[in-house]
Amino acid sequence: MAFGDAAFSGSRFVFWCLAPLLVLCGIGVPLMLTDWNFTKVVVMVGWSSFCLLAVPALYDAKRFWWAARGLTLIIFVCYASYLVYEFFFTSKSFVPTRRSESSPWNSVLGFLIIGLPALWYTLFGRFSLRPSPEHEDNARGDDSES
Repeated sequence: MAFGDAAFSGSRFVFWCLAPLLVLCGIGVPLMLTDWNFTKVVVMVGWSSFCLLAVPALYDAKRFWWAARGLTLIIFVCYASYLVYEFFFTSKSFVPTRRSESSPWNSVLGFLIIGLPALWYTLFGRFSLRPSPEHEDNARGDDSES
C-alpha cells in the first residue's frame, strides 16, 4: 500500500476518533489566546486551517481531494518558512546539529525530507514519481466504466 493511500485511507474508526478532536482544536485553540499580534494571527489561521481541512480529508480523500492538498500545502509553507527564518533571521552557522535543535542544517533536512514531498503531493496528488494505474488509464482514454 502506498503512503498516500494509507495516510488518507478513509478509515471510519480513524475519522471518528480524530474528527471531533480536530474540530475542537481548530476552533478552541484560537479562542484561548488573549494577546494577539500579527505572528499569532498567521499561526492561528494556519493551525485552524490545518485542523479543519483534516476533517474532510480523513472522511473521503478522493471526494475532498482539495482538503488533502490544502494540508500538504500548509506543511510545505511551514517548512519553507522554517528554512527562510533559519537562513535569514538567525546568525547560526550551517553545521550539522542535533535533530532536536533549531538550525539551518535541520531546516534544510526538514525541507528536503518533508517539505518538498508535501509540495509534490500538493501539485500532483501523489507522493510517488510514477502516476498511479488509474491516472495512466485516464490519460490514455481507457475508461472501462463507459
